Amino acid sequence: MGIRNAKVPKPTTNKIKSWNTKWDKLDDYKIQEEAINTLFKQYPKCNDIKSTIIKCSVLNDFYSTNIFKVYPVA
Repeated sequence: MGIRNAKVPKPTTNKIKSWNTKWDKLDDYKIQEEAINTLFKQYPKCNDIKSTIIKCSVLNDFYSTNIFKVYPVA
């Protein structure tokens, strides 16, 4: 079965709430999200390279995006 033929169930409100509840119980993820929110509130714009590199680096680390050279992305 190829990706085009994948049977993806339609998300329901109850299922989304269930997964959000599970997510909120994972301390490491919850605290990481809070840290990201704090960072983006402190540096809301991407108008200088230093703050943009910091944000890219944090997102890269927390979400394991495997960006090997953050500077060109920033």
